[in-house]
Amino acid sequence: MADRALSYRGASAHSGVLGIVLAIWLASSVDGVTAQARHRIVRNGGAFALEEIATQRSRPFEMWVVRLANAAFDSAFTDEVIANLDDYKRYGLNTIVVGLQGGNIGAGTYPRVFNTDGTIDTSSPVWANMLRLLDETDRRGMVLCAQVWYFRRDENVPTDAAALIATRNAAQWFLNTGYEHYVYDIANEFLHGAYSGRPLFTTLGGALQLIDAIRAVEPGALIGISPPTRCFAPSGTLTSPTRPIDVDYIIAHNAVQDPANSGAYHLSTKPTNPSNYPYVNNEFWSQIPYERTLRTNPRTNAQDYGHFSPSNASNYLADLQKLVGYGGTGNVHARHLQYVAPGASRPVAVIGPSGTQPEASPGAGEPSLHWVFRGIAQIRGFGPLPNAIDFNADYAPGIETDLGGTWSTSGGYFRQSDANATAAFARLVADDGDVEVSVDCGFESVPGPNGAVGFQLGDASPAGPAWRLRAYADRVVLDRLGVAFTPQTVFRGKLFQDAYSLCLCDGRVQVRVGGSVVIDEADDGAISGRNVLLLTESVAGRFDNVRITPMRVTDFEGPTTGPWMPLPAATWDIQSHGSDRAWRASVGTGDARAHLGERIEDLRLAFTADLSGSGRVDVFFRSTDATTSTLDGYRVGVRSDGTVTLERRDTSGASVLATASATGVNPAAVAIDVTVEGGRVVARIDGAVVVDVVDSVPLDRGDVVLVAPPGTTWFDDVDLRVGPSRLPIARITAPPGPPIQRDFALEVGDPDGILDVASFEFAADGGGGFVDVTWWLLPWFAVFRNSFTPDGRSLLFELNVPAPVSGVDWMLRLRTTDRAGNQTTTYHRIRVP
Repeated sequence: MADRALSYRGASAHSGVLGIVLAIWLASSVDGVTAQARHRIVRNGGAFALEEIATQRSRPFEMWVVRLANAAFDSAFTDEVIANLDDYKRYGLNTIVVGLQGGNIGAGTYPRVFNTDGTIDTSSPVWANMLRLLDETDRRGMVLCAQVWYFRRDENVPTDAAALIATRNAAQWFLNTGYEHYVYDIANEFLHGAYSGRPLFTTLGGALQLIDAIRAVEPGALIGISPPTRCFAPSGTLTSPTRPIDVDYIIAHNAVQDPANSGAYHLSTKPTNPSNYPYVNNEFWSQIPYERTLRTNPRTNAQDYGHFSPSNASNYLADLQKLVGYGGTGNVHARHLQYVAPGASRPVAVIGPSGTQPEASPGAGEPSLHWVFRGIAQIRGFGPLPNAIDFNADYAPGIETDLGGTWSTSGGYFRQSDANATAAFARLVADDGDVEVSVDCGFESVPGPNGAVGFQLGDASPAGPAWRLRAYADRVVLDRLGVAFTPQTVFRGKLFQDAYSLCLCDGRVQVRVGGSVVIDEADDGAISGRNVLLLTESVAGRFDNVRITPMRVTDFEGPTTGPWMPLPAATWDIQSHGSDRAWRASVGTGDARAHLGERIEDLRLAFTADLSGSGRVDVFFRSTDATTSTLDGYRVGVRSDGTVTLERRDTSGASVLATASATGVNPAAVAIDVTVEGGRVVARIDGAVVVDVVDSVPLDRGDVVLVAPPGTTWFDDVDLRVGPSRLPIARITAPPGPPIQRDFALEVGDPDGILDVASFEFAADGGGGFVDVTWWLLPWFAVFRNSFTPDGRSLLFELNVPAPVSGVDWMLRLRTTDRAGNQTTTYHRIRVP
């Protein structure tokens, strides 16, 4: 995040004061080993739950694993993993497996982490990289599975006594970090022949000693051990000290096993009740052969991993389904993520979409694991999934640069530096379906009359067919390659860096510049490809904040309820209502529901409701299960008198976040419009905003549910849009009553997944007009302490000293503008004695 282009009042933070603010915060966030932990992983019988430490709120945690055993061995690879964590989570992978001693890395030598006497080798880069991974996963609400021992590298600590000391030292290190969102796999492939018969790594007594070594330091740790080919549930009693020891969760390693089958276990009988243990698979060795070893990449002509045939792709996904059917966790395991290809220095953490996998024929496509991540998203019911690329840490994930030009990343931008290149392209890939592509573009050199930056959407070839959007110094032009179309031109001067978007959705093609629609044309669907080519023509250019956002619009004017699932079905039908067709819920007792059956995070839902026959309607967002008697998630309730209630429901109960009233409501035709993005919920009634609240600890993605009470409720023009953010955050929070307390806070950011605030201003008015006091936020004044919010999407400034103003009523103003041109202004009045 340190290279994000932020500013005070428009001065770029790449060289400005906020860049210093962020740099200071980032440096302090990894200094030492004590952190402000956000999440705690806990076991609840046969399942995991993730708890928000600050609020003690928890939700079920359905663990899905991606194996990145070597993620900490090299700082550059750690950078790459961190750059892709948002993609992993977006597609449903919420847990990474990382080894202190790595994994089978192929070529290369893994750095030592322990000295021969069991002390920690403080010169190893692994510890600092592991700390960064802990921080980044915790910030995103993900979990880290830490493997302590790996065969052959156990030889770095030659005696079992020293190895037990090393185990305790590792546990102490993890405990000292302050994080609580990790679980242990103490020994990878316990019993493996490469442990050379060492009792500590090959016997039940040794397993219990390793477990005891962790528990002696951290009694509440969640511990497992992964043996080859079988599940492992060691249980027994050590003679010294005399006490029973058992694992906290069952680990399957390599084969897909049914934990209810006694033959699945080794060295011990199965637990009395296997379903009372979470069941985790942290490696599928059988998935590795699906990836057809090294192949020549047809685009780069280099040998690399990541090539799959259609049948192997199907087998891979079938393995995942089988595991889920046994109550276990899905696992992504591939050479692509684990091994170093010839000529490379590290594995590849990118999961795309950067290619066309699975391959139609051997060697026919680029290496990518996007297809398996997309398959997991479908298994988990995630619906349309946005992809965001912000070039953080000078890294450009999933972008191919072999189509001309000189491409690089620096200063948080993706750059094409050859001003003489007539045409240069860099390629990435979006999912199929309606989509919006948004890119911030700027010139790196003085453009001539033919100098342009932009992008195109369509075929992988620069020749198209594709939609092409180009920005010149004085105009923006939309045209189509390979398909008849009259080019559309809008004359406007090019700014230092503008945000451009091209949206293909609902039969229209729209172009936005700075958030405003400048071109709106009918789309005949002739452009079907979803390749995105960033382009420059006769100028050097830069790009930032690439967003590829699948769009979906659902309207209920047809003869069925579409993707919505009515409960009970007999209470819902579609009938004529006035001059239109509408969805009717006729309910005797209880309530009726209609839900999507998908886990969606950010969306906008709009409809017109006739409440004259029922008096109210409820809409739930991010619900974990619409079929249960008690719904959870965010509830927006609208009554026929205009009362609107926003409520949060989770395992800790229900809490009201806001109550408001809309005026002049016609109960027979209430226009309800709710947007949920990040932690922000905005409810509009008849076009007017009545609720605008930011939840500091947002709920995870979940289902969308319409709830109709007894009586008859009509839903007309139901419009569901899953798409990009249009809601920047600007927020002032303060305790009630004077004076301003230390928990007074300012929050600035953007809930769309990219921190792309262009400018913000903090001003105060004591009676003589607003005065800019943004300088109070600078670190050397020590008035505010700054940090990121838990979701990483906003900056938080919290008062660090007593109020710097006194004696009058003050009006405070916080104004924030994001790089799409959206602006939010928030006011707060407070009396300071």
